[in-house]
Amino acid sequence: MFGIADLLKLLLSAFIILPVVSVIREGGYLIASHFLGAKSSKVTVGCGPRIFNLGVFEIRKYYFMYSWCTYEELKVDKNWAHLLVYSADIK
Repeated sequence: MFGIADLLKLLLSAFIILPVVSVIREGGYLIASHFLGAKSSKVTVGCGPRIFNLGVFEIRKYYFMYSWCTYEELKVDKNWAHLLVYSADIK
C-alpha cells in the first residue's frame, strides 16, 4: 500500500529531483546556444511570478512545473544552427 515513506519519496522526486533534471536538460540548450554565439541566453525554471535570478538562471514560484531556454540572436543565423540548439538537450 501507499505509506508515509512513499509520500516522502513522491515529494522528494517532485520538488527536488524533477527541477534538477530540468536544469540539466535546459543546460544542453544553454551550452549549444552559447557555442553558436547567442547574445543573451537565459534558462527559466518554473512558471508564475519570478522569485530570483541566479546568473543566467531564473527561478519562478512554481519551480517544479516547466522549464525553457530563451536566446535573442545567434551569430550564425541559419536554420541548421537553430536546429542544433533545439536538439541539444542533455538526456
